[in-house]
Order: sequence, then C-alpha cells, then structure tokens
Amino acid sequence: MSVYTGMTMTWELVTPADAAKLLTHVPEYQEFRLNKVRHFQSISRDMTAGVFVNTHQPIAIDVDGGLMDGLQRCQACVMALVPFETWVCRNCDPASYRFIDTGLKRAIDMPKELAALSRSLLSYPLRFGTNWTYTEVKAAAVRHAAPIGIVAKEITKVGTRRVPCQSLAAFVRAYYNADEDSFARALFVMRHGHGGDVIQAGDMSLLTLRDYILSGTKLRAGGHDSRYAVYAKTERAIRAFLDRRDITKLLAGDMAELFPLPEEVSA
Repeated sequence: MSVYTGMTMTWELVTPADAAKLLTHVPEYQEFRLNKVRHFQSISRDMTAGVFVNTHQPIAIDVDGGLMDGLQRCQACVMALVPFETWVCRNCDPASYRFIDTGLKRAIDMPKELAALSRSLLSYPLRFGTNWTYTEVKAAAVRHAAPIGIVAKEITKVGTRRVPCQSLAAFVRAYYNADEDSFARALFVMRHGHGGDVIQAGDMSLLTLRDYILSGTKLRAGGHDSRYAVYAKTERAIRAFLDRRDITKLLAGDMAELFPLPEEVSA
C-alpha cells in the first residue's frame, strides 16, 4: 500500500474511457455498490440529455489508485458515452472513506437496508435495543464493508424472498469465523438451494435455514419469530454447517454469540 502524503485537486474532463479505467480499480469496500444499476441510470439519462449538474463533490482516488468516491458518476458516464467535467481529488487517504457521504444511511439495494444490516450486525444478540447513532452504524458499514459486500451480492434474496437483515448480519459475522472455502460454499448453498455435484455433511442445515426464509417468516408480533430469533436461528444453522452437522429443526437457543466480530474478540 502506498503512503499518504497529501491530496491534490484539479478540474478535469472525464471521458467514458477515463471512467472505464477508473472502474477497473474499485476498492473492496466499494464493490457492493457496483451492481446498483438503477442508482446510476438516472445520472446517465441526465448526462445523455445534457442536463447533468456538476457540484463541488469531486471524484476521489486513493493513494493506490482506487476509486473512493464517484463510482456512480463513472458508471453513468460509461453508460451514456458522454464526458463530464468535475473536480478530481487524487492521493486520498483510504481511511477517510468512512467520513464520505456515500449514501450508507440509505443502504443494500434500496439504500436504507445497508443501515439496517449494519445496525443488526452491531446489535445482536447481547446489545439488542441499543440506540446506535448514525456515525456508529456508518462506521460499522465501512469497517465490515468487505464481508457485507460479499454477502449482499450473493444472498440478498433466496428464491423470491428477501433475506432478513438479521440473517445477513449473522452471515457477515460468520465470515470472520470460517475458512474461505467453507464460507463460499455456505453462500452457494443458500443461493442455489443445493451444494453442487457433491453433497457434504452440514449442507442440510443451510437448506433448512433456506426453507425457513422461503416460508415467508414475518418479523412482527402474533406468533411470528422475533428479530432476535431470526438472527439466532441463522447463526445456529451456519454453526451446524461449519461443524458438518445436519439439522432439520431451527432453534433460537440462548443469548450466546456464536460469531464474534474481530473488535469484540480484541475488546
């Protein structure tokens, strides 16, 4: 990683070729936003119509050439095949990303869901009910952007059902407690409803979880599972999968956290 030595700012014409090149250097913490097509389609239409409005907010490029800010403007430029003028800020410190207005308050593919996932990530199970501030939620979203991006890309939906943010949070936590191959297989089983050509012990536990989500679990009172129960059942299904145990009934169990975050382990 390069050393941060100070930013430079210039007013530039960004061509579609320039934008396409920038999009080949998207940092890991931004990858989850790459497929949010509808978020940049409107910008693209404005560029095509010649009514795109420049603001003071620059395209930001970090010390390693990564596109820190301006992802959607670059995607829109490539789609519209129309150049645009803007400030370009280079040699930015990657650590400053968490302070950028990235839309994280809004979320995964409708933007308020990322905030809900991040809040769930912080809250369950021992701190349920904590009134997390926007700064705390946004910092968690940035701190855990890599696993959030992976999970959101693979299992935001299973079949026709949206996966509850409590379940997504449990998978993000599991990312730090599983080896890469096992975690990738877990997401594959959840997404496709099978384990591929080879059936392994533990697959049934995730298929049970998948069926539970597909059944249309409602997060409200009246006999339906509470938010904590959804979270706890998801953790226990993932734990059984990682332990190569097949379970066909999901139980919430006690309040013990099965997948601590790195900052919780070191605290």
